Order: sequence, then structure tokens, then C-alpha cells
Amino acid sequence: MATTTTSTAPPSTASAPAPARRSAAAVVRDELTFFWRNLTLSELAGSLGDIGTLLPILVSLARAGKISATASLVFGGVFNILAGLVFRIPLCVQPMKAIAAVAVTTGGGLTQEQIMAAGFSVSAIVLVLSLTGTLHVAHRLLPHALVRGIQLGTALQFVNKGVASILASNGYRYDGRAYLDNYLIAFIAFTGSLICWRLRRNPSALLMFAYGIAAACGLLFAQGGNGLAVPAPGPAFAAPAVPSADDFRVGILNAGLGQLPLTILNS
Repeated sequence: MATTTTSTAPPSTASAPAPARRSAAAVVRDELTFFWRNLTLSELAGSLGDIGTLLPILVSLARAGKISATASLVFGGVFNILAGLVFRIPLCVQPMKAIAAVAVTTGGGLTQEQIMAAGFSVSAIVLVLSLTGTLHVAHRLLPHALVRGIQLGTALQFVNKGVASILASNGYRYDGRAYLDNYLIAFIAFTGSLICWRLRRNPSALLMFAYGIAAACGLLFAQGGNGLAVPAPGPAFAAPAVPSADDFRVGILNAGLGQLPLTILNS
């Protein structure tokens, strides 16, 4: 009885060739191609989704001298671009509303260093929770009623600040350009907000912010600034500031603790 034997070749030990490294120009070209192919009207609308919340808060803090608008916009934009390149999805801008409310509405508010300390502390805690995999545990343990209560308190603080601003306006005056900031404008804004309340996409905050910018620019250029320098294009970075230990204590206790549940559960 004949038998046949088959020989098998030894497995090849040669490794697969390593993929060729792409040049920086090729990476940039591919990213731009990906961006252009996915650029749609809905993507453009989504990129402005948080502008009605972020810009009014940012301008209020900058106007009060609490933050540098240039640094906030430049570095915020740079990190959003980097996050989009890394994760390949748009990431929402979620301003720390509880910290902003404390900084703007409470007495003298917080100093720039205390705001920095509060934001840095909240970010560091969330980063540690994410890296250790305990963020979902904190999300499960924190009661949602706590977030709703903080949101209500933050909203009431902004309402109180808004009422104080209305009372400090030009009242019932219409002479000169007083009609740009009086009780009638406040009534129109309030009525418009109520009308937009039930809309699927509520543009009231963005519309009021756009009106405020337009009115401010009109007054500035029409009256020669009333001694104020007319803004010119160009960066205006504030001097670097380093929070002290006391700034961290005040920032965390007065604003950071209230922001932390919002960031974990709401964002």
C-alpha cells in the first residue's frame, strides 16, 4: 500500500513591510479633503449651537475685566480645532455657567486669578475621573436633582443681574440715542424670548446678543467713543497671571464646587 507524504514549507518569518510615513503636507491635505466632503449646512449650524450661551457669558466676563477675551477666544478656538482633528467629531463648547454666574453677579465677584483657579480645578478633577475610569461612577452617584437645583440657582442669578441692568438703563427716555437702551428694548427682548420659548431652536439669546453688539458699535462710532478708544484689529493678550493658594481656595469653594456636578452630569 503506497503512502504519500506531503511537505509543508516552514512559515515565513518575514514581517509585513511597515506602512510608509506620510508627510505633513499629505496629512494636512487629507484632513482638508475630509473636512470639505463632510461640510454641510447642518454641520455649519451645529458649529454655532452653543454660541448663544458662550458669547454672552464671555463678553460679560470680559466687560467686567474678569477674563481676557483675546486669550479665551484664541486658545478656545485652537483647542477646539485640535479636539476635532483628534476625535474626528465636533465637540460642543460648554461654558462653565456656574463659575461665570458667581464671577459676574455676586458682589465684587471673583478675580481673574480665582476664576482661573476654579476652572483649572474643575478641569483637573474631571480629567482624573476620566483617566481612572471613575467618571461613570460619579455620574451614577450624583443625584440629578442636584444639577437641576444648581441650574435654577444659576439662572436666578443671571435674572437678578439682568433686572439690575434694566433698572440702570435709560428708563423711559427716548432723546438722543437713549432709545437703544431703555425699558422699551427690555420689553421687546422679554416678549421675544417668550415667543421663542416653545421653538425647537430658540434663537433669542443669540438675537439679543447680536442687537447688543450692533447697538454698542453704533454708539461707539456715532459718538466718537465718548473718550473711549475705538477698537482696532489685532491681538491684545493680558499679562500672564498665576493663581495663589488662596485664589484656589476661594475659587474652588465659591464657584468650583457648584460647577463640578454640572460638568459631570449636564455636559
